[in-house]
Amino acid sequence: MGNEADRERRFFELIWQSRPDVIVLDLSRTDGNGIVTIQRIREKCDIPILIVCAEADPRQSDYRISGAAECLHAPVDMLYFNRAIQHIIRLTRRVEPHGARQTAFAFNGITFRPDQNSVMGANGSSIKLTTSENDLLCYFVSRAWKACTRAQIAESLYGRHRPNSDRAIDVVINRLRKKLATVQSHSKHELVKTEFRRGYMFVADVSTLPGESSGRGPS
Repeated sequence: MGNEADRERRFFELIWQSRPDVIVLDLSRTDGNGIVTIQRIREKCDIPILIVCAEADPRQSDYRISGAAECLHAPVDMLYFNRAIQHIIRLTRRVEPHGARQTAFAFNGITFRPDQNSVMGANGSSIKLTTSENDLLCYFVSRAWKACTRAQIAESLYGRHRPNSDRAIDVVINRLRKKLATVQSHSKHELVKTEFRRGYMFVADVSTLPGESSGRGPS
């Protein structure tokens, strides 16, 4: 157990020292739980994750739900591999400049800090969000009181790699709902409302808290 903890510590020390554009995880030759590994990385940092896995790996959609940006099949053509990395970098840099991730938001007694992947209740209780949950909440707070279709949400979260079914979207939304409910200290009404045959709506008045966000670092 100690060796595993030491490896994880050294891994994140290296990540924070080098700040790579993309983290590549080769899951093509392991029977371990790659989903747990992705989630652990997402808890600590927001660097995009590229997965290399077997073409027949049944967990590819779960890798994306957990926070992977892309899955490539082994053996990987190096030209395609480099193109995938450049595509991820371009998407990341396209999203980051706008101020949403450098601003804190307040709604219904909750403070949301996108740059820290966290939501905090008025009583000080805090909970971490996965990258997918964080991106989804960013999408919702910018569209409060507006009906959002599953197709629009999928496009925002996954771009051209959107899942073939709505299950991935529903899973992320249900996880986000539970975490928001966990930190709510007063009104317990559901913040993400299902719009019958339309999609979802974020039902809360949102205010921005400029200057409240802080830089990220290893924890």
